[in-house]
Amino acid sequence: MIATAPSAGAVAVPPALVPPALAASTRFLILKVAQALTRELEEALAPLGLRPRHLGALLVLEEGAPMSQCELGELLRLDSSTVVDLVDELEGRGLMTRRRNPRDRRAYVLELTPEGAADLDRARGVAQAADRECFGALDPDELAGLHQALTTLNGCGRLLDEGCEGRRATRAAGVRGRTRVAAQG
Repeated sequence: MIATAPSAGAVAVPPALVPPALAASTRFLILKVAQALTRELEEALAPLGLRPRHLGALLVLEEGAPMSQCELGELLRLDSSTVVDLVDELEGRGLMTRRRNPRDRRAYVLELTPEGAADLDRARGVAQAADRECFGALDPDELAGLHQALTTLNGCGRLLDEGCEGRRATRAAGVRGRTRVAAQG
């Protein structure tokens, strides 16, 4: 069943952004708006030489303790080859370090560098300005409601896959795991 917008008080959506056939579906409406928001963030971050996935990784690394590449991929919902490319890019720019985990020589530990923290501060300001522009059409209550609804969906266990341990078990059993959608950027 496709979730559709409530019929009473339906909001007009510019046809250039979302065709009416897709605007009737909540899922497609979210997907199309997310694509537009991603493009706008890409344009805003481009002068800094960053992309949305770089910003996401830096934000996650800023939260504190060093983490493995697998943990970073799990938090960002990225497949392992995309994580390797992402880490290569950020490490190459001096924004993060990657070193062998002393407790597991097969794994790497990632940490934000001071240069990464400085770039993150600049990128955060750019992203916040882009957010104000993008979401300016919503009043504070609408924006809070949208945020709450997306936060609820984000916590929906059905939308999650098995994570690092589940992928290892799947590979050990000789079965390829589901392909996850890589973040754009």
